Amino acid sequence: MTAAEDQHFAPLNGFPDFAGHYQSADLFPFFKNRILAPNRPEWPNYLTWLNLNEKPSSPLTLLERSGGTRATDPFFTFATPSSSLKQPWSLWFFVQSPITPQEPLAGVALQRDNRQLRVHGYNLGDLPHHIFSFVSAAQTPPAIRLVRVNPSPAPRNFRILCQAHFTDSLATLCAASPLLAQLQPVTAAI
Repeated sequence: MTAAEDQHFAPLNGFPDFAGHYQSADLFPFFKNRILAPNRPEWPNYLTWLNLNEKPSSPLTLLERSGGTRATDPFFTFATPSSSLKQPWSLWFFVQSPITPQEPLAGVALQRDNRQLRVHGYNLGDLPHHIFSFVSAAQTPPAIRLVRVNPSPAPRNFRILCQAHFTDSLATLCAASPLLAQLQPVTAAI
């Protein structure tokens, strides 16, 4: 039984087969709709919230940084490193249920208490479930760094941007976690 079957996960429109491989010259609408359009007035702020200085060359960078979250569904996106990757690698994420700190904290290392992220004893919010799966499977705890705090008017789900740096290979993490072992990397040349 796959994790999808175990969790009663229904196939997405346009992707009916869990084991299927889908190709397109363009980004599929499911993913394209998760990126803010450059003609929107908040576009410059969006890039700032994602800690990007200019529009990235690939929409996949926007999906990786933003998590591709939408208020209308529970899905998120993240970049899966190559299974042959031996050197350190990282994942970007926004803290869930963030509590905006009152002092500047960008660049500081965070402590983890289960899913909660803390700095100087102050609770910042929670690790997203998908990041927690990687963190829990790691033999060497990843270094988690607070990259950017975005005050209002940034949406609540874009308030605290972090990066988790891993030294374990993806193969090591997948061996430690049945859920991670089922990852199907998406490859794209856009």
